[in-house]
Amino acid sequence: MTLRGAQPGQRRALLLVNRRARRGAQWAQQAYQQLASEGFTLIVPHDDDARSYSELILAHQHEVDMVIVGGGDGTLNAAAQGLMQCHLPLGILPLGTANDFARTLAIPFNLDAAINIIVAGHTRRIDLGEVNGHLFLNVSSVGFSASLARNLTAAAKKSGVRRVMHSPHCACCAKVDRSVPCCIMMANRKR
Repeated sequence: MTLRGAQPGQRRALLLVNRRARRGAQWAQQAYQQLASEGFTLIVPHDDDARSYSELILAHQHEVDMVIVGGGDGTLNAAAQGLMQCHLPLGILPLGTANDFARTLAIPFNLDAAINIIVAGHTRRIDLGEVNGHLFLNVSSVGFSASLARNLTAAAKKSGVRRVMHSPHCACCAKVDRSVPCCIMMANRKR
């Protein structure tokens, strides 16, 4: 597969790896080396670049043929706006904690296998959701699960779901008793 603007055998990608994701720091260098050995010319922003993933995608969109994001669901959601605006293909390296979006697309959690999917050029169209101006790739929550996700610390995520569900924070979330009016648009119709 030859991507937009690339010469045959040459593929240019923006590689964004969230080093704070569960396996991000551990696998970032290996991902870079494997992709480069497969013929990718990679642009990797410097660690001290303070721009958001979407800003980085938009800044480099004319230099690359695709964007490869390593991290979890939050990392992918952080890149969603930039990806939507520039229409570049997305390669996913599931390096986060839950990796629900990668699981939904049957992308293996094994780094070598995920890279093989990218190298083979397997693509499919996906839908994006939007809530209050924020794009999401996989799931959006309201109520208890939204409160839990918003207040979940990195340490709690790494300790495992079972311990999180029995944590004092979880008890605090259960006390929240506010109704939130909302309007759901599906296929341009209100529900």
